[in-house]
Formats: sequence, C-alpha cells, structure tokens
Amino acid sequence: MQTPEHDSSPSAHDEFYYPGNPLLKECLWQSREVAVWSRSREPLPADYPRSASGEGGILFLGRQARGTHELPFAIAVHAARGTDRERESYYDFQVVDALAGAVRGVPAAASAALLQAASLRWSVVRKKPYECGSWEPVVELLARNVASDPATAAQWRARNPWLLAL
Repeated sequence: MQTPEHDSSPSAHDEFYYPGNPLLKECLWQSREVAVWSRSREPLPADYPRSASGEGGILFLGRQARGTHELPFAIAVHAARGTDRERESYYDFQVVDALAGAVRGVPAAASAALLQAASLRWSVVRKKPYECGSWEPVVELLARNVASDPATAAQWRARNPWLLAL
C-alpha cells in the first residue's frame, strides 16, 4: 500500500507550489519573489484551478494555483497575496496581467525560453494604452530581458534570424 507522500495519483497538494510538486519538471530560475519551472508531462487533475483558454502552464500566486495559461511553464509569484479565503480560479485576463508583473525581473536566459514559447503572441498589439489581458506587455518585457544580456541576445538573433527586432 502506498503512503500519501508516495502516491502518484492527483492530490490537493498539487494545487500548491513546492519544489517536489509532480506538475513541475525543471527549475529555470528562481528568486525570493518569483520562480519559473518547466512543466512536467503530468496532466492537470480534472478539478484543478483552470482559466478558460490555458492548459499548458500554471500560475501560482502566494504558492497557490490560481489559473492556467498557454505557455508550457509554471510561474510562481510568491509575494502575491489575496484574501485568506480567496480560492477562485483567475480569469484569462487576470492570469496574463499577473504574468506581466511576474516576468519583470526574470533573467535573460529564462526570458528567452518564455519568449520563444509565447511566439503565437508576438504580434499582439493593444488597441488602447491600457488593455487588461493583453499579451503585449508580457512579450515586450521578455524581449527587453533578453536584449539586456548581449550573449543571450546574440543567441536569440542566431536562432531567429527572420525577426526584425531584438
């Protein structure tokens, strides 16, 4: 008989950020405030907190899963705090806005992996100066992060020679 800590079936523990979470694969980068992990191939449990359009990645806020997104990464924002009783899943626009805040301090190498995964969103342009849920700020911040390191920027340009900027 397996004990709960060795059981491979989905559990409520999977809804929380911790390095041994089976939904996480490899840590790309972490700080005291944010962690970026690649996602394991482990499927999300049926009752997992989901946003409408995303299935590949997870957004953890205050160490609790609050929604999903389309990038194959788990992004944990440790300092984010809601109310103690806040348990609802985030809407898509809330997830994207939280991602924009989370990627500000991510170093160039991890930003390059995130930016490549967000390639379907590279051409998104806001219709208004501020539009909640737009991927434009996420892509712009990731591109700035990549460009901030000359070596990573050179690698990016070598892998993506058809792009006009960066």
